[in-house]
Amino acid sequence: MSAFTAKITPADGQFVRSLLDADEQALFFGMDTTDQRHALDVAYTCLNMLQGENREVNRQLLLKAALLHDVGKKAGDLKLQDRISVVLLRRFVPALFYRLAEKPGSPFHISLHHPEIGMNLCRRAGCPQDLLALVVRHQSGGPGVELEILMQADQLN
Repeated sequence: MSAFTAKITPADGQFVRSLLDADEQALFFGMDTTDQRHALDVAYTCLNMLQGENREVNRQLLLKAALLHDVGKKAGDLKLQDRISVVLLRRFVPALFYRLAEKPGSPFHISLHHPEIGMNLCRRAGCPQDLLALVVRHQSGGPGVELEILMQADQLN
């Protein structure tokens, strides 16, 4: 349902512009509204999770990663019907999903490999290495408090 009702408010746009440089903003605003809304919700969840966080966290890096973690799903790459097919096949017929994901450019390939695709887009936009590492590992995991928080916030949204 959220795919039909996703909206970005002027305050959301201001939040994005306060965190991302012009090239990063182009990546963010190049995503579908649904993915923009998800990324914003992940960023806002990260902010809430930082309340009471005792560990040292690079807040700026975390919020940038939250906004850009799904940038590999660029606008137009995954239509609503593609997203539905991806979710259903991945859940109920995973062998078919993974076989279809072998074809570069297919919605299944994009869904499965969006972390790597996003990392490469961010690299071309001049993003720093620590941001690239969070984008590429946001589903697979790894060390680091920022990645841990990002993954938790992504799961909640």
